[in-house]
Amino acid sequence: MNVLRSVLEEKTNKIAEVIVSSMKASHLMLGKILGVGAVALLQVGIWAAISALMISRSDMLSKRLGMPAGMLDVAKMPAGTVAAMLGFFVLGFLLYSAMYAALGAAVNSEQEAQQFQMVVLAPMIVPLAMMFRIISDPMGPVATVLGLIPFTAPVTMSMRLASAPVPASQILASLGLLVVTVLVVAWIAGKIYRVGILSTGKKP
Repeated sequence: MNVLRSVLEEKTNKIAEVIVSSMKASHLMLGKILGVGAVALLQVGIWAAISALMISRSDMLSKRLGMPAGMLDVAKMPAGTVAAMLGFFVLGFLLYSAMYAALGAAVNSEQEAQQFQMVVLAPMIVPLAMMFRIISDPMGPVATVLGLIPFTAPVTMSMRLASAPVPASQILASLGLLVVTVLVVAWIAGKIYRVGILSTGKKP
């Protein structure tokens, strides 16, 4: 959403016309995505640091809060699982940011963007709607298929990785498909962005 709003602001204020005169539109889009992505990663890093601190002090926290000993141990995860989840977060962010940047370039206002937002959000909502099925049966056919579809994989694989040990082959296959999809979507979004960023007032 921050990427979309940033694109719309530059488009409506005609700032984009000045910026694009001195650099490629695709570079502008990439810079916008990476900039917002760095902010998101910093935020996740802060949450991870706080979580790690709480887990390292779990015995002391359990005593102070009157919880049974070892209750916070469930939050502990292997380093490989954390790395895989981080990979899915970054790739998922890049995928959806590219789609939102393309949407922002294609529309003229946030009201117009809201009409098309559901198309972009729908794949993310599917795994959330099936959350209990994925968590209760992380190795089942529904969780496996949704974990391999690039548009649903970032959310689904995070749920699966937190619920059970997922085979490395499935993690690598999902990450590989996601990388290819990010590259293809970013290329298409770049084409839309180049045309749309200067097309103020035209219908999406």
